[in-house]
Amino acid sequence: MIPLLVNPSLLVIMGLTVGLLWIAIRQHRPHLALIAAGFMLFSVGVAAQILRYPAELRLNAVVSAVFYSTGASAFALGVVRRSSAKGGGPALLGLTALIIAGIALVIFAAVSVFGEQLSSMWEDLGSQLNG
Repeated sequence: MIPLLVNPSLLVIMGLTVGLLWIAIRQHRPHLALIAAGFMLFSVGVAAQILRYPAELRLNAVVSAVFYSTGASAFALGVVRRSSAKGGGPALLGLTALIIAGIALVIFAAVSVFGEQLSSMWEDLGSQLNG
């Protein structure tokens, strides 16, 4: 399992590097903090998916999506702020919320619409991944 954690570890190192740069410069450069947060959040999403935490497959997909999309949005907002462009925050927040809501809707609401067939498919997929 440890070799699988190389990718999130590299993202953590990149996040720490940018975060330490932000601290070392001691100037008003919030874009560096956003970029560092983006790396860190994305690495948490990767680690959650690799480690299957939480263990329930559907919940894991939603939790991973939260960290993936907020990390990508924080990184993108940091790049937008670095370019001195105005705005971007509300649009990225809305897009992030839509992505998370869409994934949760497909994963949880589809089970109630398609019932047993989809539920058994999720269980089969979970047993294949765990066994």
